[in-house]
Amino acid sequence: MHKRYISYLLLIIIFFINSCVSKSKRKLQKAYYSSGKLMRSGWYINDSIPVDTIFKYYENGKLSSIAIYDTAGKLDGPLISYFKNGKKEQINTYIHGNLQGFSYIYNQSGHLDSKIFSLNGKQIGDYYGYDTNGVLHNYAFYWDDTTYVNYIEYDSLGGIKEKLNNRPVLFSSTTTVRNNIVGNQTQKDCKIQLIISNPPNCRTKVNIDFMSNHGVSIRNDSTVNVPFYLNHIVLPDSLKSIKFTAIQFDSSINKYYNYSVVTKL
Repeated sequence: MHKRYISYLLLIIIFFINSCVSKSKRKLQKAYYSSGKLMRSGWYINDSIPVDTIFKYYENGKLSSIAIYDTAGKLDGPLISYFKNGKKEQINTYIHGNLQGFSYIYNQSGHLDSKIFSLNGKQIGDYYGYDTNGVLHNYAFYWDDTTYVNYIEYDSLGGIKEKLNNRPVLFSSTTTVRNNIVGNQTQKDCKIQLIISNPPNCRTKVNIDFMSNHGVSIRNDSTVNVPFYLNHIVLPDSLKSIKFTAIQFDSSINKYYNYSVVTKL
């Protein structure tokens, strides 16, 4: 008991010392323009690695950007940038240096210019474009970071002006399966990722059926009106295929679309 107590005490002391060292390395830094106006303010580690919240300013004193960093100096949280007139320019979200989720881009009048989905730093999935007055102008679903489908162009009243195709593609899927042996049994470790198309005025539902070799459903799942779906589950070795079925209803033209993919394991 005495030795265990000493070990715990040593761990506490080491943690305290490391915390003190870490805090001593963090310093609040400020940089200034030649005019004496504040240019940047925030915390840095070792005088060079940004951490926590960093504020940047234009020389006119207005805020240029607010960014949050992790302890490795990577963007990790919202990054908001502003025009010189004080209106928002962009709102982005980062996770450990990678652009994730929707980015909101504005024009200098303050109207939304585009809304773009990204995953792991790459544009993919839903894209919404707007005219100079912030009215929806076009939609596209990016299959990858260079190729898009489901292009729809709208008129000033929100009606459909032009369509590139008849929306046969409602999602893209990535399935990774590993065999795990637990005791005397083999299990399938499944990671499912979906990028889902969500045009304006539409409701999109995707059903996911995990099937055995006899076509019997082992498990099912579903998701509705989300741009991104991720699930990590462990299923029996009898799993032989995964069926993805999407149903989309466009209320603006009262029409249904269907799309399905089967992944065999």
